[in-house]
Amino acid sequence: MNCIFCDQPISTRNIKFCSRTCYHSAKTGKPSGRKGKPLFANRGELNHKWKGNRASYTAIHQLIHRQKGKAIKCERCGKEKGKIEWANIDHKYSRNPDDYISLCTSCHRKHDIENNNYPVFNKVPIKKSKQ
Repeated sequence: MNCIFCDQPISTRNIKFCSRTCYHSAKTGKPSGRKGKPLFANRGELNHKWKGNRASYTAIHQLIHRQKGKAIKCERCGKEKGKIEWANIDHKYSRNPDDYISLCTSCHRKHDIENNNYPVFNKVPIKKSKQ
């Protein structure tokens, strides 16, 4: 029996190639078994793990980052350096990319405080324990 790639004689019966080099050389440039099928056939609503608007906070932010890209400039103060984040406008965390604006960290905090969506610890009344 001979090697499929280089046609050299092979001593073993069950092997098609004489060496790993011949094997890899023969496989290079050949189409895979997928033959043009999409990598993720069940994306979005077709996926069995689809949660829709019940997706987690992190999953929605990752989706927005994929759709809108990296936030570059704060839309409130114009700052371009430092950490710029995607902030949700109405605090309902929907999948709508138009519901997000880019804000720097301090403007994002101010935005959340103005919309009562940020835990400001000095505003919370402290319960006094009875002694």
